[in-house]
Amino acid sequence: MARWIVQVNAAWPDAPLLHWYRVDERGRVERFVAEDAPPAGVAQAAGVTLWLPAGRVLLGTVKLPTRAPKQVRAILPFVVEDQLASDPEQVHVALGPQLSDGSSVVAVVDKSWFARLLEQLAAWGIRPRVALPEQLVLPLRSGAWTVYWEGREGWLRTAPARAQALDVGDAAQPPMALDFALREAREREAAPDSIDLYAAPGAPVPDVARWSERLGLPVRYQGTEALQRAAAAAEPAAVNLLQGAFAPAGAMSGWWSKLKPVAVLLALIIVVQLAGTVAEWWKLKREAAQLRAHMEQTFRQAFPEAQVVVDPPLQMERQLASLRQRAGIAAPGDFLVLLSRAAPALGSAPGVKVQGLRYQNETLELDLHAPAAEAVQGLLPALRANALRVDAPVLNPAAGGVDARVSVQGDRT
Repeated sequence: MARWIVQVNAAWPDAPLLHWYRVDERGRVERFVAEDAPPAGVAQAAGVTLWLPAGRVLLGTVKLPTRAPKQVRAILPFVVEDQLASDPEQVHVALGPQLSDGSSVVAVVDKSWFARLLEQLAAWGIRPRVALPEQLVLPLRSGAWTVYWEGREGWLRTAPARAQALDVGDAAQPPMALDFALREAREREAAPDSIDLYAAPGAPVPDVARWSERLGLPVRYQGTEALQRAAAAAEPAAVNLLQGAFAPAGAMSGWWSKLKPVAVLLALIIVVQLAGTVAEWWKLKREAAQLRAHMEQTFRQAFPEAQVVVDPPLQMERQLASLRQRAGIAAPGDFLVLLSRAAPALGSAPGVKVQGLRYQNETLELDLHAPAAEAVQGLLPALRANALRVDAPVLNPAAGGVDARVSVQGDRT
């Protein structure tokens, strides 16, 4: 029986265009384009796979304290909170495979957008069994990386469950992110032997000879049919986003009869333990109130002039900072302290010029110009050696080199 793949447009639902791939028993692929309704036969297919647009899915890695399904579902949105620009409650996080370093791959998608997409498909009678980001369907050969190029940007797939976005490149110059990824892989002795390059239909084909020379390894152009090859290959999904609340209907029904006795026993245990839990909570609440009263008493003894005590630890910290300032003791995050620690490293970095400084909230931002990105990367260890915490620099190509913004903070350890 034929398989169907639904590729979602990045602008859906504002641009409702969907691409449909029908793969027959022999692996032959037919491609359809439809806006208002699916092609005939999709709703009757035994299994439908959903390809989500790369721009809608964030791929990352996290360290998890456990991989037990129930606990993981509860903590995943908050474990990836540092990598998000939105509220964890607004996203759906799917767990992928565990990597050799112990970290786990995760895929993040906007919860309301994903739910709306699945509702639209369900209205057509389509209920996918698998949903994965399209950057993880690119053909991948052993010992090679795969690049899908759209003219100024694209994707890089380096492993079955690892991919990243690429931008700031052209036909003659490979993207800077690809260059950095290769440098990092070479440092780990994990660089590929070559790169397979696919171009999007209608996109200009890069100069593979110049890309090969710039990257220091063979770049082989493979044509414009990356997604058709992926559809025919039927590679197992590296990360299936249809998990948790979005798991296909019936995925858990077969387990309920086996889990029912355990659920009943668990309910009895909960009832038995509830009284003890409430008593323990009441005890801890009383102890917390006593500790807060002790902290407030200590604060009032140390600073009797304080009129109102709302948050004793925070107010104590602020009062101590004020005393240090009046005594002339500099804090690690003061402007002059940060500047004095950064200056020796800046002065010894060849070709790096300071174009501007900004200071706010104990953070010093350095606007720099350097002849190459390597000069900025070489500056970071020197800054850290001077008791500074340094964020990853923001790099932009500029005339005669690159412009960079580096944020530093005082190391309080």
